[in-house]
Amino acid sequence: MIDTTQPLEPGKNADSNLVPKKKTKKIAPELVSSALNLSFDRYRTAANEERVELNQNVEGLQHIVCEYLNDFTIIGHTILGQRVVVRYAKNAKDYDALSELMKKTMLKLFSEDIQIDQS
Repeated sequence: MIDTTQPLEPGKNADSNLVPKKKTKKIAPELVSSALNLSFDRYRTAANEERVELNQNVEGLQHIVCEYLNDFTIIGHTILGQRVVVRYAKNAKDYDALSELMKKTMLKLFSEDIQIDQS
């Protein structure tokens, strides 16, 4: 039943008088801060667990590659898009040789990219 005793507000129809107006609740800043902190803590915990799992997987990969190579560098991204760089050398001499190989390889790769772009 429509209450015809109350005048209609401009831009409203008769049915809008039937719907009670919602009261907005004020949320205490402490509650918002607490909820945000809880969310950040949960995110940080999940990220740390993911990082530990990634480190374990990378270490497993390192053990496998060590069976075939004396020294190596692995550069890439995980399936989730996280950057991974693994360098392994048994001693300083091997590490220096690996670094020199990396420099030469990167220069060669970049020069090839430049030549392709100029074509």
